[in-house]
Amino acid sequence: MPSDELDLYARTVAEGFAAPHETFQVFNNPSFAKLVGVTFYLAEVDGVPVGTGMTSVSGDLLGIFNVSTLPHYRRRGYGRAVTVELVRAGYAAGATTAYLYSSKMGEPVYESVGFGTEEYMTVITAP
Repeated sequence: MPSDELDLYARTVAEGFAAPHETFQVFNNPSFAKLVGVTFYLAEVDGVPVGTGMTSVSGDLLGIFNVSTLPHYRRRGYGRAVTVELVRAGYAAGATTAYLYSSKMGEPVYESVGFGTEEYMTVITAP
């Protein structure tokens, strides 16, 4: 993704996760556009952002991150389409194994494209 589009990516992923825009502004740094093996994806319909994704390919591993769909566009297959594209592109880049950590909302989407639960992660947050 060109560095001039990173702000749009950061705003869209924040909206997709219903988080303050400041939470994802770190991605607005142009140095992110230069990271080797990291690719940002912005899904659009008729020029309007509907979702996001990000991959990191390291050797034969594909990490999938920040898959989000804007609330108004959910349950239309965009999250699934983004996930399929991330996997396709990662495998085209040489990855043979893909991993991600899912929210409860995302589990059915990822299961529908062949992901399964291998482990559980405990997240502890401050009140």
